[in-house]
Amino acid sequence: STPLAWLGFLAYPLYLYFEFYGYSLMSRGIGRMLGYETPDNFLHPYMSRSVSEFWRRWHISLSTWFKDYLYIPLGGKYKHRTFNLLVVWSLTGLWHGASWNFIVWGLLNCLVIVISEELEPLYAKFHGRFHLKEKAWYSAFEILHTFCLMTLIRVLSIFTDIGSYFRHALSLFTTFNPHVLWDGTLLQLGLTVKDYAIIGIGINCCQENHHFPADIRHMACSLGMNWQDVPGLAANLIRSLHKMDATLLTEKAEIMKEKRAQHLEI
Repeated sequence: STPLAWLGFLAYPLYLYFEFYGYSLMSRGIGRMLGYETPDNFLHPYMSRSVSEFWRRWHISLSTWFKDYLYIPLGGKYKHRTFNLLVVWSLTGLWHGASWNFIVWGLLNCLVIVISEELEPLYAKFHGRFHLKEKAWYSAFEILHTFCLMTLIRVLSIFTDIGSYFRHALSLFTTFNPHVLWDGTLLQLGLTVKDYAIIGIGINCCQENHHFPADIRHMACSLGMNWQDVPGLAANLIRSLHKMDATLLTEKAEIMKEKRAQHLEI
């Protein structure tokens, strides 16, 4: 179904993040036990505002290795930059898997980065004229569209058939019914409202010191909020959503009860 397709579309990058970031934290912890200090491998990648920034925050050890041992020796940004990026991202795709879908995945990342950097002067003029960088809502928009763009590219790694990927990606937009966001359909997929809320809040809280990221604090302050109040507000939100979820479940139970009664009468 379309709601299930969207749930999978949004849940897959979270699954990857929790898995990769989890084993990275485990390796750092084991290293500290043995007396070794290793750098952090993930720096809140889903708070990135561009694809380039995302790859500076995601799987830092991998991107650093490709930059130091392949991109810079090829000439870096000073000589044949586009060609160098093409080579690096093609090999990055092969590193993830020896199949065409991973190669296309790497090339799509390369294409988005090149286009974004070519348009950077236009972005600078646009931001300089309208001063949107200072707006909290615009920061949230940049984070959201970067997450969606990276997710759209990343889902390609699931499909071994590229044609199936494009058909699936198009179906998310051509057959999507926005009413499923509030008509209770999402609650029929095995997750409650509280589960969705905890997933969203958990993403922002997922860091070693168990505080909200600096980006969240900045956005909260921009909205006139004290960032220390955000966890309490989130807890209240969860309680409210839990009550809403309980109400919906009660209503659903009453409907099922009426249907069973009608069936018995027949």
